[in-house]
Amino acid sequence: VVTMEDEPFASGGVCEAHRIWLIRADGEKGPMQVAKRYKFKDGKQGFREDHVNSYLAGCLTAPFNELLRARLPDFPTVRFVQCIRLLELKNEWYSVEEHLEGKFTKYNNIFGDVERQPWTEEEKRHFDVAAAFSHFSFLHSDHEYAVLDI
Repeated sequence: VVTMEDEPFASGGVCEAHRIWLIRADGEKGPMQVAKRYKFKDGKQGFREDHVNSYLAGCLTAPFNELLRARLPDFPTVRFVQCIRLLELKNEWYSVEEHLEGKFTKYNNIFGDVERQPWTEEEKRHFDVAAAFSHFSFLHSDHEYAVLDI
């Protein structure tokens, strides 16, 4: 059993995001998770794409973080959010992932756009790491793909 808020808490170019909670056997809510509904494609296909993409991103985080720590130990490291399940609710398919606490800032997206705004020094470091990780993924994959939407 699942409970989900009626309205999305965020909406981007491809997905809208809803807060959901799995209801445990004792009737209590489990931890909050995020259910993404794809706007323009079949949710099952979107889940497959996200699952493959998160696997590829996950394979690259350890070698990237190792290089980053060796060169810039005070910089933030990369963590990715893995799709954990596919869920059907009300005849719609959702890709479910863990909910991350804190302020969300998107530094680049799948359309090649890069966010430009006045950054604090800490935000600029995060922006630099996001850009470096995207570039690293492109080089490390022999130019086959780039991890974006960071």
